[in-house]
Amino acid sequence: MSARSLTKSFRGIHAVRDVTVDIDDGITGLIGPNGAGKTTLFNLFTGYLRADSGRMSLEGRDLTGMSAHRVAAAGVARTFQVPRPFRDLSVRRNVATAGLLRAGGRTRAYEIADRVMDRVGLADRADRLAGELGIADLKRIELAKGLALQPRVLLLDEVFSGLTPAEMDALVPVVRQVQADGVAIVLVEHVLRVVMQLCSHVVVLDRGQVIAADSPRAIVKDPATIEAYLGVGDDEEGEDT
Repeated sequence: MSARSLTKSFRGIHAVRDVTVDIDDGITGLIGPNGAGKTTLFNLFTGYLRADSGRMSLEGRDLTGMSAHRVAAAGVARTFQVPRPFRDLSVRRNVATAGLLRAGGRTRAYEIADRVMDRVGLADRADRLAGELGIADLKRIELAKGLALQPRVLLLDEVFSGLTPAEMDALVPVVRQVQADGVAIVLVEHVLRVVMQLCSHVVVLDRGQVIAADSPRAIVKDPATIEAYLGVGDDEEGEDT
């Protein structure tokens, strides 16, 4: 997946400004301080927002201007930072419902749901109501719902936030295996320990612009990244998280 010169403004304030990134087959981290533009960029990638200018493509197919529904059908799925499942439905039904767009029918949607629940460690809780589960399992439901769309690229929005260290450690190999199974991942994450463990490449946003893009080891030593996180320099102007 690639984006070229993406720009998005709200009331004259740039949330994303001239962003160019390439997403390879690995796990790409997208980090930055609050107000950096990460959520806006995710919304542009997935068609929830339309860019003012710039282009996006997936494996040569132009995604520019597509609706969220069409972007998902083309192979780009996402999770949301705050899980909002249908609390009165079973885990299995939640996941199957999410996959109907690509499945082509109810029976196939449930077959896919069973497979992805097994991949993310939810098979033994398939018949539990989503509203009965804790945050760690709700995050896994989000992951399963994204995978039910059979994506080529999966965007994970702070899937580790709110988890205990032990829960994070349990989820890391699950995400790693998803990538190993052929799904490219973009990971927005504030937990830098997880970014270091999972990502082969990291893009840093600040005030809507890419200020660094490199390996995790190089990024943590990058002066511009350190300045952005420590808040050193000009007055801060965050537009989005």
